[in-house]
Amino acid sequence: MANGDIVIASGNVTIYANDGFSLASNTTIGSASVAINLTSNYGTITSSGTTTVYGTVNAGSGVVTLNNAVINGPLTSNGNISLTGGSVSGLVTSTSNTITTNGTNLSGGATAQSGMTITGGTLAGNFTMTAFNAVTFSGVTITSGSITGASTVTIQNGSVLGSSSNAITVSSNSGAITVNNSTVYGNLTAPSYSTVNVTNGGQVYGTCTPGSTPASACSGSAPVFCPSGVSSGITGNYYNNTLLTEPSVANRVDGPINFSWGAAAPGPTGVNADAFSVRWNGYVRATTSGVYRFQTTSDDGVRLYINGNLIINRWNDHSSTTDTSADISLVAGQAYTLVLEYYDSGGDAVIQLRWLLPGAGSYVAIPLGPTPTLGAGLYECTPVAKPPVASCPTTLSPGITGDYFNNQNLTAPVTANRSDGPINFDWGTGAPGPTGIAANNFSVRWNGFFRPAQSGVYRFQTDSDDGVRLTVNGDLLIDQWNDHSVTTHTSSSVNLVAGNVYPIRLEYYENGGSAVIRLKWQTPSGGSYVDIPKGSGTAAGLYECVTPPAAYVLSNSATGITCAAEAVTVTAVNSSGTAINPPAGTLVTMGTSPVTGAWVGGNTYTFSGGESSFIKYLQQTSPATLGISAASTTAGVAASGTSSIVFSNAGLKIASGFSSSAPTSTPIPIQIAGVNGTAIVKAVRTDNNTGACVAQVGTGARTVAMAYSCNNPTSCISGQTLALKASASTTYTNIAANNNGVTPISYTNVSLNFNASGEAPIDFIYSDVGQITLLGQLPLAASGNDPAITLTGSSDSFIVKPYTLRVASATQTASPFLANPGTTSAGSGFIAAGEKFSVTVRSYNAGGAVTPNFGNEGGTPASSERNKIQLQIGCPERSAERDKTNVCPAIKPDHPTGGISGVLTVGEDANLDGIIDNPVATSAGGILPVVWNEVGSIRLEPSLISGYMGTSNTLGVIDKITPSTVIGRFFPDHFALSASSLTDTCSSFSYMEQSLPFNYTIEARSLSGTKTNNYIPAYGTMPSLVYVAESANSGVNLGSRFVDGVTKTWVSGAVAVAPSSARFTRLSISPFIDGPYPNTQIGITLTDSFDSRVLKNLDMNATTSGTCSGATCTAKVLGSAINVRYGRLRLDDAFGPETANLPVSFYTEYWLGNRFVKNQDDSCTKILRSAITYPAGNILTDANRTVALTGGATTGNYGAIDATQISFAAGDARQFFSAPTGSATGSFNVTVDLTSYPWLRFDWNQDGNYSDTSLPPARFGFGSYRGHDRVIYWRERFQ
Repeated sequence: MANGDIVIASGNVTIYANDGFSLASNTTIGSASVAINLTSNYGTITSSGTTTVYGTVNAGSGVVTLNNAVINGPLTSNGNISLTGGSVSGLVTSTSNTITTNGTNLSGGATAQSGMTITGGTLAGNFTMTAFNAVTFSGVTITSGSITGASTVTIQNGSVLGSSSNAITVSSNSGAITVNNSTVYGNLTAPSYSTVNVTNGGQVYGTCTPGSTPASACSGSAPVFCPSGVSSGITGNYYNNTLLTEPSVANRVDGPINFSWGAAAPGPTGVNADAFSVRWNGYVRATTSGVYRFQTTSDDGVRLYINGNLIINRWNDHSSTTDTSADISLVAGQAYTLVLEYYDSGGDAVIQLRWLLPGAGSYVAIPLGPTPTLGAGLYECTPVAKPPVASCPTTLSPGITGDYFNNQNLTAPVTANRSDGPINFDWGTGAPGPTGIAANNFSVRWNGFFRPAQSGVYRFQTDSDDGVRLTVNGDLLIDQWNDHSVTTHTSSSVNLVAGNVYPIRLEYYENGGSAVIRLKWQTPSGGSYVDIPKGSGTAAGLYECVTPPAAYVLSNSATGITCAAEAVTVTAVNSSGTAINPPAGTLVTMGTSPVTGAWVGGNTYTFSGGESSFIKYLQQTSPATLGISAASTTAGVAASGTSSIVFSNAGLKIASGFSSSAPTSTPIPIQIAGVNGTAIVKAVRTDNNTGACVAQVGTGARTVAMAYSCNNPTSCISGQTLALKASASTTYTNIAANNNGVTPISYTNVSLNFNASGEAPIDFIYSDVGQITLLGQLPLAASGNDPAITLTGSSDSFIVKPYTLRVASATQTASPFLANPGTTSAGSGFIAAGEKFSVTVRSYNAGGAVTPNFGNEGGTPASSERNKIQLQIGCPERSAERDKTNVCPAIKPDHPTGGISGVLTVGEDANLDGIIDNPVATSAGGILPVVWNEVGSIRLEPSLISGYMGTSNTLGVIDKITPSTVIGRFFPDHFALSASSLTDTCSSFSYMEQSLPFNYTIEARSLSGTKTNNYIPAYGTMPSLVYVAESANSGVNLGSRFVDGVTKTWVSGAVAVAPSSARFTRLSISPFIDGPYPNTQIGITLTDSFDSRVLKNLDMNATTSGTCSGATCTAKVLGSAINVRYGRLRLDDAFGPETANLPVSFYTEYWLGNRFVKNQDDSCTKILRSAITYPAGNILTDANRTVALTGGATTGNYGAIDATQISFAAGDARQFFSAPTGSATGSFNVTVDLTSYPWLRFDWNQDGNYSDTSLPPARFGFGSYRGHDRVIYWRERFQ
């Protein structure tokens, strides 16, 4: 039967052909209502293309070979049966021979005698062997039925038999059943002496008799696709870019995915109306086994993956377009991974996801999966409950601790802290409340814990203006560290268990304007988001981990006067001796021994939670030595500390100042190394009559012996000085240094000027850091009845902190130990991003000299300060020393312009004990291991993480910040292909000059493999990218033939190429026509002339045949191999009788290497109706398809035509002109415009231009027969 024949009958009939049947393409025999049976006694039955038969097919003893045939009925033969593609609805029987199929759907089962090999397709029914021969099922889906009668049964290559709701019966008669890399739901029975082999990841959910190899390989139930349960819907992560580049700005549980947003934003707060993208990730569950198709409607790009396979790929800008997948077999009860990716470039935004169910006539939206029934639809896995990653080692208290910083970067020191909860603040344009925090440019870190009251799925939500980060149980759930107006961000699902206590950290910064931060959650039983409350007892809510003091350190002068109160500074410390802020409400009780001492204002002090120390004043009115104590009990933990003061009636006092209204002194505050400080030396006694303090000496100059003692460190370092002078003098004297506790004390005489109050103002400068005490002696000669005495006294112990910290050097940690070159956009680089380097930081005084005591501090209230050094990135605007209050407008690198600060990691845990190691000791500082994950050049600013030697974070921090010189240039460690996709335009081939579905992304990466966002054009010279291409590993590089037509721009460390016009070009010189190029692999090479970095994991060499390996590989493969053909469109003249339809040869061809042949693989070509012109005009106007002839008219018809285009099948438009009405005759021309189809052009006029933009006019005629090159005669024969 000829191409395009249609055979119909008024009733059921049988056509007999003893010598067989040969069925050409597009043949239809019978109809759904009337069967036409085909019977051959001994001849073969063959089909060469798409053929449909409604009826039975019986070949007698002949061989049956069918390609893409659809048989609606049974198929029987005594000979071999070979089927490729297509389907058979009835039983397939080879009574004496074999059945072999490839990709054929069999819904009525099969019976054979000599063997059965079934590859691919969806099957149902009973598969029976009538003799003991083998059967093999490879890559098939069997939805129902059985397999019996075979000697052995092999099920392999990803086959799926049955489902959790429909078991399959499989038996063998004389040998084993083998399940290789396949899944079977059912009962398998082999002979008693044999076994069921389960290999290569195979699974059997059912029974295996007599047993399995390995043992127990068969289980009774199917796996659950989500071990921790499922939730209805599928989470979409929304991005404010078109490339799905992290981080997402919002996420939302969606379903069905059936959105037509128009020009509006998609809905989740913070997502743009244009230039956004979404990735939905979850599962789709089927409840009916069979063949499915998926369909998307999108504007713009869309990609759909099912079970990891890309089934729809239109990743380019386009108006609303519907794309349909190929057939996919799904099994009832099974869930399949589903990833839908979408982007909107601009204008209207549309994304809809539908499916065609088995047996259905139309596509419907895939619904939300119903729970708990687990019907068909979209699902996502409930996250696995993760145990708490941290616990409170001390005591939980209601609320959560907020550390407030006077900068946007959470940079130490902490200015204030406060116990908060719930976190629901709208400060407007005002300050947040804690003392010292400004209304703008501040940040807060809340650290604590929370308790859930019920087990299940929680989601968290923040409202913020500006940046916010939320970490729950160690997982970063919300990351929006950027300026924005009040925006709601929602986390992904978190599975929590009631009774557990989980860590939580919320970080926030305010740049300017209004300040808002709220923290809410959605509980398993709650439909809306509510504030997370402040905890109480064991109720749900927020808690903070409080650390009760382990001890108190008391600091005071060793001597006192009976007429004045002595200041006693009490500092709370932990078990390591580090100053801490005790929990609010901690009550400290002061005492003396003997109990004669009196505490001004009472003997108790209550901590507010924001301070580590306080000062109490002690009075003793008679000479005595008083022991002093401080004690508290917090959360069951007792803490105490002691000291002593010797009170006398006369003495020398050294303090910052003395009150005229109250008999008290002010301790010398924190000093700065190398900076002038002031104090007062006072000679005082108690008046015997009034008990008041009076001057012991009169006005005038006196020689006072002065000294200082080194308390921490306890030994004074040679060469360091404390210079002292009378305030009115211009000459400093270096006074004697004394190690802590030495006797006798060495003094140096200094002339001081006393006033009428017995006070002598002094200035002093200490060159080092640490904790010291000023000492003094004033000898007084006998006078009258008074004997000669020596007044002795001291100051309170006080702290001298560094003037500044500086980066002394930065060097590569590993060989070759490169020194920092300090380069930016030119010169040699330093090290790779992510590579460790060593930074030496030292402490300096105001004179620019190092302070050697730094790093040697020990004991309480502080251990070595070296361990508190921190580093942060500065900014180009701050290249010199600055005051701590003069903050960077934004932390950023010096190079490149527009770069980000990235992540600076300081310190490491080399011994893997879970604790960051201390810096390596060096003179006056430490050496810190540092890693920066970005490229470019930075300045580092060293400081201390908290107040020096346990002092407050307000007064004890270092006042001057000194940025380093430029450190860099850090460069990428390597480049890597992060994603690529290249497929044939038409399933199995692509035409030269035809746009290809093509995209790829190359990233500049750090040593750890993370993307370096600063790799942008401002960084330096970007690498060159060159394509290579190779057909069938031939060793011939065709790369010059592959073009993409786009300019490649690096954005945030990646170059993402998604061209709309990538193509394999035709030859532009003789012979102009070439190919075909099967299995053509496209690859890419990268050359980096700036930093000499390389593209990693190369796997291709287009200049050598065969497979490359190691250093022989020079390029990276992009996507899948394609099959490239030189194509053309052909429209031949046709003439015929006026009494019949006129077939037209309108088809696509490709060059086979020596001739053009019809492209039967082409079922993709679509020609616009507007490109085809009949005598009345182009046929976009449907009436123009009718052509007037003499005495009547004919109409042009096509196999598939819609409102705008005609579609080809197997390379053919299946065109014909209808038999003219009225037996009219005449001829006419038809032209086809190929302006929009460069891949189908040819040099039809032989002028040397192989890109003719139109086909030669084709002539069609009725009535006057003439010879034709390709039509010798017409003959109709009926039998």
